[in-house]
This record gives sequence, C-alpha cells and structure tokens, in this order.
Amino acid sequence: MFGYKTGYAKYAHQSESPEEWRGLIGAFCPYLGPTGNQVFDFSRVREHGTLSGLSAADDWIADEGGYGLYFDGTSDHIDIGTGRLPNTADFTLTSWVKHDNTGNTNSVLFAQTSADFIFSSNSQFGGASDQIRLVMDAEILVGPSINDGIWHHVVLTRKVNTYDLYVDGLFNTTGTSARNPGTGTSYIGQRVDGGSTQSHLGLLDDIRIYDRVLSDGLIKQMYENGRASMFVPTEAVFDAGIGLSSGGDGLRTLALTGVGL
Repeated sequence: MFGYKTGYAKYAHQSESPEEWRGLIGAFCPYLGPTGNQVFDFSRVREHGTLSGLSAADDWIADEGGYGLYFDGTSDHIDIGTGRLPNTADFTLTSWVKHDNTGNTNSVLFAQTSADFIFSSNSQFGGASDQIRLVMDAEILVGPSINDGIWHHVVLTRKVNTYDLYVDGLFNTTGTSARNPGTGTSYIGQRVDGGSTQSHLGLLDDIRIYDRVLSDGLIKQMYENGRASMFVPTEAVFDAGIGLSSGGDGLRTLALTGVGL
C-alpha cells in the first residue's frame, strides 16, 4: 500500500468526488507529500513517475497546506513511461500550475514523443507572450498568461481532432489538429527531446490523465474543490477511518477550505 495522509480516499467509493476517478489513467499528486525520487501514480495503471534533475531533498515544496514539485527551468522533468496520453482516442489532461516567471522560452507542462505533443504553460514561441500554448504539427492553440505567482488549474481535452483549453474552471479557447500525440516517451515538465530553455519553471501539482473528455461541469467542480480534490473522503468514510491511508494529519479540511484557489 502506498499513500501518505490519514483521511485520504484511496478509492472512488470513498471520495466526495467519485466522478473524478472514472476513466483515470494517470494521477500524480505531489500535494500528498514527499516520496523521494518517485511520484506515485494513483490511477489504475499504477505506473509511477521517476524524478530526473529534481532533488528529492529540496524540490518537494510545502505550499498552501500541501506540497508541489519545483522545476528549475533547466532540465528537471518526471519520466512517467511511454504513451501515457492515448494516441488516437479522446483524452483529458489536467494540472495545477504556479509560476511567476517571464522570458522562459517554453515552460513545458507535458510532452510526448519528441516534438509530436508539447503543451506549455508559459510560452514565447510562435508569437505567444508568456502564454499557455499547444504545439503538435503546428501551433494548435494559444491561451492566456498565468505567470502571476498563484495556483491555476489548466485542463486540455481532445475529442476526435478538437482540442479545448480550460483555465480555472472555465472554457478558454479551442484548436484543431489531425496529428496524434504518438506512442513514445511521456514527460511532465520538459520536452522529450530536451532543450534547456524548454523546461518548466515553477511548481506543478495534481497532474492527471483521463481516457475520456471531462464535462464542463466536472472541470469547474475540480477547480472549485482545489488541489487533490479526488482524495477528499466522504464525511462517513472520514469519521469511520476505514480503509484510509496511514500517517499524516488528514485531508478532510481540503474540501472545506478550497486549498489551491
């Protein structure tokens, strides 16, 4: 068994937000606490991520009631295996992001298969100015700037050839591409083919991959509930303490305080 805090829901039926567990094929949540050179995958896939460049001792940063992983903008990344984004099927990619940097050429949030899929949270390429940006065969979409030093919830969905961007619970923009993400290596925080100016600079937390398109309502709910919302148990489960992970001080207050908002 792996897990960190008393009172955290390990399964959908224990969670206040069971719908957040449906279709989950990747769930990496630094919020729950340091785990050395690994980041556990809480989805049914259970393919844990490996830190590269990040310091197990220094880069797990306590922030607003939980933890985030700090990426230094040079070569830090998390290797989460291969083909984690579905290549030809619909998907949703979500993450909490916090940074206040400018001039970082391409602060990559997630990448797969060399340059086939590059999703950046703070890009200056292609005319973007410190903005969210998705690049595949070409620039697919450009979103707003979020480099203001507060946590933001960023969601990208793909339905057939259409990509929709949501920021802080609301639809922002859309783009289209017939190209697929490929089946190669998947990185959090850096381009797969490297590049010292194309790594994330700032904090990341609660990165999830779904094999379905999340609804507008669920995306808004995830933002409003805050970081690590899927792990908050129901009142009955929390009070009983049955089947919850051991250690730590509990997550019950997460749903009440809106951590990360």
